[in-house]
Amino acid sequence: MFSKISNGQAKKIDNGISSKIPLDAVNEISRSMPGIWREIEEKYWEVRDINISRHSFYFLTDYDWLNVFSKFSSTRVWMCADPIKRYKDLSKLIALCTWRYKQSIYSFDADFAEMFLESIPKKIPMDAFKKLPELSLYIKMPYLIIDNASFDGFWVTQIQNESGVLNISILLLSDDGVKDCMERISPDAFINLRDYPTHIQHMLSAIYYLCSEQPEINNVSNSRKRPNRYIDVTSTRHGDRLFPPAKPTYWLIGVETGEKVRHYRMNGAGKRSTNFNGRRSHVRRAHWNHYWHGPRDSKHRELVAQWLPAQFVNEVIYKEPRFADNYEDAMLAA
Repeated sequence: MFSKISNGQAKKIDNGISSKIPLDAVNEISRSMPGIWREIEEKYWEVRDINISRHSFYFLTDYDWLNVFSKFSSTRVWMCADPIKRYKDLSKLIALCTWRYKQSIYSFDADFAEMFLESIPKKIPMDAFKKLPELSLYIKMPYLIIDNASFDGFWVTQIQNESGVLNISILLLSDDGVKDCMERISPDAFINLRDYPTHIQHMLSAIYYLCSEQPEINNVSNSRKRPNRYIDVTSTRHGDRLFPPAKPTYWLIGVETGEKVRHYRMNGAGKRSTNFNGRRSHVRRAHWNHYWHGPRDSKHRELVAQWLPAQFVNEVIYKEPRFADNYEDAMLAA
């Protein structure tokens, strides 16, 4: 679901989303591993056609990443450490290095997030994460609190191994810097969210929403722009090159629904309607809807997920949703 955002609204919203902290994490890699981007680019051109033909994957596998990082003295220490630490540190570098080439920041509307997190699904099919809109993205999400500490957001990255198995890696970010990466999510048939603590339930649900049918996503600067999973290649007189964007790309999640929530709270919550039944205005809760798509007993058959937002019944006053004048303050508060 995409809609048009005016230039004035985009400027106000853009000012409310900070990219400083995510970019600082990437710049730290540049300082600690000089020449890393040249090595990544050389490896990309070396294995690109192989990975596309073998795995239909358009970037590096975890084995390719390991070959790149092994060339730097700063990584040889943890490569010789215990397997768990090596696994986490490798996932951390893969997430940050992959994100550098797109620098996409997805920011959830605060009121939308509050409604959305009241409808967490019990299970999530792992196959759904194959529909992640980009290979690596940063999600700025309100209400992300762990052990009484507030976090700015998190990266989610698709990592594919040499066997073609797809894993999802989540990397947390706080004001103090990047935290340890949570263990990669294995490709089981379903993820039982009740087996995870609340903050991971929230993060996995947010990822699931981005992979669902018709998520409410808007690009700040260009309403016609769509997310894509490809690493952009730039043609130069010296051949094709990989360059990071000049600045991050900002995506807004659930702004229209969030505005409806704010409008309802201001104008209609709990008031009696003037229609014939006179019932008080109320909310039909948001929920997930799942259905199968494709021929029965076919390998192309898939389970489709769609999140249905809350419905505001018998709202006293209705007007077309618009961006609130104080939206910049709301984004800053988030």
